[in-house]
Amino acid sequence: MHITFSREDHWVHIPDPRSYPFVVCPTIDRVLLSKQGSYPIGRVILPLTFGTFDNYCTEHLTFEVANFKISYHANLSRPMLASFMAIPNHTYLILKMPAPNGILSIFGDVKTSCKCDTEAVQLAETVEYSTNATIMLTESKKVDQN
Repeated sequence: MHITFSREDHWVHIPDPRSYPFVVCPTIDRVLLSKQGSYPIGRVILPLTFGTFDNYCTEHLTFEVANFKISYHANLSRPMLASFMAIPNHTYLILKMPAPNGILSIFGDVKTSCKCDTEAVQLAETVEYSTNATIMLTESKKVDQN
């Protein structure tokens, strides 16, 4: 099986797809992930599945979960994608991999991608505002003591 990419993979209704984060919605431990959010659960090994009932790939992967909020359920690392023999194309926002019944083409979820990107920016701004507020409070206490 040869995995190829062509202009047919291109998102025609998105002017610059490579500017979006590449978000896909796999099934992890029998739960389809399509909404972002994160809760600290530690280090876990879970089955991750791409595809449909007729043609799919499943691998058991170790997820390292950090104790902080991010805008995604999970980030798939290069070694994780390599275990599927998957090839991402960030220009076309598509992930392709061999499967028992032919090549799987997993298209990025552009709506969730935009939402995650917006939430990541909002989270960063909140952290910055919080840090600035803490600094201002500390400085005001110094002034009050003088």
